[in-house]
Amino acid sequence: MSGRLTLVALLLVACTGSGTTSGPSVPIVDGTPLAPAVSAAVGCPAHVPERLSPKGISGLRRTLVPPGPSGAVICRYPPVSARPRRPRVATVSGSSLAELVRSLDALRPMPRGSFACPLDDGSMYLLRFDYPDGGRLSVIVHLSGCRFATNGRRNVWVTAKVRTLLASLIRSSTG
Repeated sequence: MSGRLTLVALLLVACTGSGTTSGPSVPIVDGTPLAPAVSAAVGCPAHVPERLSPKGISGLRRTLVPPGPSGAVICRYPPVSARPRRPRVATVSGSSLAELVRSLDALRPMPRGSFACPLDDGSMYLLRFDYPDGGRLSVIVHLSGCRFATNGRRNVWVTAKVRTLLASLIRSSTG
């Protein structure tokens, strides 16, 4: 266990008397429980996952986004230095969704190996594709540094055309 994680665990035990809790802590006003605060836009997690582990969707080594998604949520995360770092969100369907999938699947695969990605400020998109059978695929698109995208199995170079398309979808949805 790392030093920071050990410190957090010790503080948890010291503050609560144990390492477990009986349930989520929800504030109560006049006997009514209040809904917990949401830290990110609906459909977007507060942070982009560090690693994707896609399961249940086939063809991920051959294509970035397999055919057939019924909709998508686009989460645009600013650089890590931005405060607060809340994502902007857009939903995509119909012809815009078809254009997005075509554009992503046309991207060139990255060669295998290690890369040095200078000037990576942490700005990125998290794309969450929903499929009619209940499957969900996440794709991370890095906007700085090496500018690549991944579904957890396939890694591709991101072009200016795809970055422009994503920016226009966010703009048209959020004003």
